[in-house]
Amino acid sequence: MPEEKNISILVVEDDDAVRELICEILNEDGHHVEAAGNGRKGLELFTSKNFDMVFTDLIMPEMSGWQLAEEIKTISSTTPVALITAWTLNMEVAELRSKGIDFIVFKPFRDEQLQKLVQDSMAIKEKYASTAS
Repeated sequence: MPEEKNISILVVEDDDAVRELICEILNEDGHHVEAAGNGRKGLELFTSKNFDMVFTDLIMPEMSGWQLAEEIKTISSTTPVALITAWTLNMEVAELRSKGIDFIVFKPFRDEQLQKLVQDSMAIKEKYASTAS
């Protein structure tokens, strides 16, 4: 399957340097990327536009990545959400999914990890769409 480009991605990260790095990696890979510095602004952007996937930090002011993921899944259950964190999480896949998380990216990450995650997210989105119809 050819690699998809022009995927619309929302990046929600309170650390300016990390947010800019993620956006740069995804933009260079040909995707449309928008960013927010906290969960509330991320949720506002998500509700006002159509995104194919979301990357969110775990610990942020105003709204955590957990809360944001749950809100996003309430609005659009088929939108893949990737949690970006430096924290060690000892959770089963089913527990993560119940919180709205489809993937975890641990900091520090490599460009290739983000690029593969976008591909994997689109496969998940297709799977969600086919089971919903």
